[in-house]
Amino acid sequence: DASFGEKVSKKIAWPVQQAASAGPYTLTFSCRSDLELKRAKTLATKEAGTVEWILNDVKPGQVFIDIGANIGLYSLLSACRVGDAGRVYAFEPHVVNVAGILANCELNQLTKRIEVFSCALNDQCGFFDFQYSS
Repeated sequence: DASFGEKVSKKIAWPVQQAASAGPYTLTFSCRSDLELKRAKTLATKEAGTVEWILNDVKPGQVFIDIGANIGLYSLLSACRVGDAGRVYAFEPHVVNVAGILANCELNQLTKRIEVFSCALNDQCGFFDFQYSS
């Protein structure tokens, strides 16, 4: 019960599914937080140049590498572009995001086009400390 102008926020039961369109493609994302929901809602606008590049330059049969794939926004869009003959390799070090991209691949039936790697990339071989916040 809100009184005296208190703001009442609606509790969201996570995960929620959010459709996002870019060009001729509509993808569905399983969002587990406000941030993931915002990312899905702003797929076509947050980094419009990246989306435009994928839509115009990624072709059927190509290989697309997504480094820092997060929840798979660009991996999934690229998988639509490369088609069954192409391949997307998505690298994401944060295990929570890896779970998200895997769920989104499954939700959009793109698991045969996208291979997800739960690791960070570096210009040197070996194991190194990794700070998510920096």
